[in-house]
Amino acid sequence: MDYYKILELDPVTASHEEITGSFRRLALKYHPMKSSTNLSTNQKEFSKVCEAYDVLSNSDRKSVYDKYGENGLKNGIPKKKEYGKTIGGYCFEGNCFQIFTEFFGQSNPFTDNFDTGASAFTDPAAPKNIEVVLPCTIYEFYNGSLKTFTYTRDELMPDGRTQQKIEDQLTVEVKPGFDTDTVLTYDTKGNQAYACKNSALVVKFALDNQAVDENRYRRKGDDLIYLHTMTLEEALLSRPICLKTLDGRSINVNLDEMITPQTVHVISGEGMPKKSGQGKGDL
Repeated sequence: MDYYKILELDPVTASHEEITGSFRRLALKYHPMKSSTNLSTNQKEFSKVCEAYDVLSNSDRKSVYDKYGENGLKNGIPKKKEYGKTIGGYCFEGNCFQIFTEFFGQSNPFTDNFDTGASAFTDPAAPKNIEVVLPCTIYEFYNGSLKTFTYTRDELMPDGRTQQKIEDQLTVEVKPGFDTDTVLTYDTKGNQAYACKNSALVVKFALDNQAVDENRYRRKGDDLIYLHTMTLEEALLSRPICLKTLDGRSINVNLDEMITPQTVHVISGEGMPKKSGQGKGDL
């Protein structure tokens, strides 16, 4: 096996930088997950590229290979002063994905960090996205909160083909102003499958109406609607109203008119925080 030829290098002038550069390019080119076609051919080439890099990137193995060739590298080299005996002997362990992960810092060949200019392959049989719906009270949508949840996903085992079910945990920030139309997408935190790009984890939100203290509040876009209950006497006397906001403040409302079931009073800037982070709606 000609390791230099595999990495498309000149055995006389190849530097360590050229060895790592060629491995970087060819490992991504032949990685089995990069294409659903020619999987068998790509797997063989990927294995050769990883073995060549495993030898040539190690100064001791490279020195033996340069001097004694593949035979000396794998069968050992003669032991001085002891005729017929050899020392050493290299055997590739076939740990291609481990070599790839240790070199690139991750096992996913689709990441944009590699900057190869190659577009990710889209496979109709790619793993499905995982969708999680988190219930939030109107209080949490108003003030913001952290939500921690556990979800189950498919993960590839070290052989790069077999899947196993694992539980993952994620904490997401519910920012003030989020609503049931808000969608958070985590592109690589979904399911894994052989020769396919990771699917996404999609987080959506639902309104949890079980909080008793918040039942008087309804949301309409960026506005809040507060329904106040009072006696007939209080309405006829236009008694001041004291209401507690969703962030714990108290607001006194004085109405200089007879109060009826149709009475509506607007307080500007006391509604829901806007998603843009700029101001609030009305109450």
